[in-house]
Amino acid sequence: MIRMLRTSLSRLLRGWRVERNNPGMQANHPMVWDYDDVTKIRIGNDVYIGAFTEIAVISRSPFSSVPGALEIGDRTQIGSGCNIRACGGKIEIGANCIIAQHVSIIAANHEIRAGAIYRDLPWDATRQGNRIGKNVWIGAGVTILPGCSIGDNAIVAAGSVVTKSVPADEIWGNIPARRIRAIEP
Repeated sequence: MIRMLRTSLSRLLRGWRVERNNPGMQANHPMVWDYDDVTKIRIGNDVYIGAFTEIAVISRSPFSSVPGALEIGDRTQIGSGCNIRACGGKIEIGANCIIAQHVSIIAANHEIRAGAIYRDLPWDATRQGNRIGKNVWIGAGVTILPGCSIGDNAIVAAGSVVTKSVPADEIWGNIPARRIRAIEP
């Protein structure tokens, strides 16, 4: 019982530190913040983060020489139940974005080697980090894999898996995500 209370209090304090350093954001609790350096988290004004979201920002890891960091631009909304993992790479999310529920944004994956224990392998530094441009709409249940960028004004359809970069002003969808059409001016 005491251990559960200690864990709950620790989570509240970690969230409070992030919110204190980023006063323009609103987080709907409960949610999980996992970080080793709160200064590597920069969140703009009028940002909303939905309940049951888990955000990990690890700037120093024995698995990677690439530091993790997170930047979220002004007026971005992140739906409930999202998983944002800025470990082994930086995640940048532009201003005025809509990120729907249950979206996963992953900055790094482990390397793959035959006969190796995957969880003990270092993170792959050749594909790391994510950049999401301004005014991007990411549908519910999307997964964005390491090394992928999404251009300004793009839309990614619900349930898609992004395995390569999405150009600006295009709609992409499917598994793996591919171009559906351009967004007309």
